[in-house]
Amino acid sequence: MALDRRDPAIVRVRLLVGAVVSLIYFPVVWSVALRTDMEAHLFTAEQIGISGQGTGPYGLFEQLTIAVRALLPVGELGLVAPAMSDRVFTWDLSGVLVVVGAAVVTADLVVRRLVNAMEQGGRSRVALSSGLATVGLMVVTPVTLLTVAQQHLYVGYVTVTMYHNPTVTLSRPFAIGLFWLVASRMYGRSKLTTVLLTVAVSVLVLMAKPSFTTCFLPAVALALLWGWRRLRSVDWRLVGLGFVLPSVLLLAVQLVRSPTGDSSGLALAPLVVLRRLVEQRASSPWFFLVFLLASTLFPLTVLVCVSGALRERLLRLAWLTLFVALGYFLLLEITVYVDPGDFLWGAQVGLFLVFIESTAVALRVLGPGAGLGGELDGSLTVRRLVTGSAFALHVGCGVLFAVVEYLQPARWW
Repeated sequence: MALDRRDPAIVRVRLLVGAVVSLIYFPVVWSVALRTDMEAHLFTAEQIGISGQGTGPYGLFEQLTIAVRALLPVGELGLVAPAMSDRVFTWDLSGVLVVVGAAVVTADLVVRRLVNAMEQGGRSRVALSSGLATVGLMVVTPVTLLTVAQQHLYVGYVTVTMYHNPTVTLSRPFAIGLFWLVASRMYGRSKLTTVLLTVAVSVLVLMAKPSFTTCFLPAVALALLWGWRRLRSVDWRLVGLGFVLPSVLLLAVQLVRSPTGDSSGLALAPLVVLRRLVEQRASSPWFFLVFLLASTLFPLTVLVCVSGALRERLLRLAWLTLFVALGYFLLLEITVYVDPGDFLWGAQVGLFLVFIESTAVALRVLGPGAGLGGELDGSLTVRRLVTGSAFALHVGCGVLFAVVEYLQPARWW
């Protein structure tokens, strides 16, 4: 049986993981996000705060920033340091706090997921393994060893962790919550409270950023077709009323309010966006395969080292979500404005889920609790070494990315 996440040892690890993630994210987000994507979002938040009217198809980040700024003790901050009461500073601080808070919530969800995945092992061992793996997952990036000499750590890769985009970071806790609700309760019959919770999370993830839902909806459909023999046992109340219906309705509203809401907003253009993206680094389009392999090295290693890993429903659904997102990226083009990275946002969240579920499988099958009933054979040792090395490569490159984003923000993209 997995340990209760309310166990004192687990609670201590959750608090420690939250503190470590805060210490990592706050300085890096402050360094890079305020110089890049967050600047426009904070301007929009300020305009909403002044006028009281919302703009754009989604705006959860702006609304949360306004709420956090309203709660800041501006007067007391001004007494300690006059600069802290400056209008610009308070908006900046509020935005960064929202992003860091989202990262901490994400880390807490992940550590609880990993604890529940480990069915064997002592309390301290489970807590330590889950905590270390979670901190690693919160910083992992593609294995960028081939391009680090060119100071190229971002463009072209499917990046799991980024610090400059506040809406992607904010969407991650809602996305993984929605993913786990739907994936774990797809069959059977859920309580009404669970259905209502699914509706709420479905709305929140779309209000944060719609990129994940546009990928997850087709992935759920593919998963149901995959298991078509079990269609009669599908929890249609949760899947249909809790997830699909509110998601489709809100996506339709957002599409109408979006700058790409007309018929010319999207076009079928195979590999056009890919070529445009890799041209930024003077690479050939085929080199994206190398970038993709470097981005997914650890999850692919888990598939090789863990027999039958894709029989795990959550891991299979995470891979399907990633494939749908990559299909959008490779086949579609936004014609109203040019941003080659737009179609990768859903893939970034999808790949994060693949990493989480791959880690859960690896910890359960190859982790500290595996092989306790007998001698560790050579095969288990080799598989542990290979998967651990792959994960360490991603984490090491992620640490490098965090350092350079803090010291030289947006200069190594």
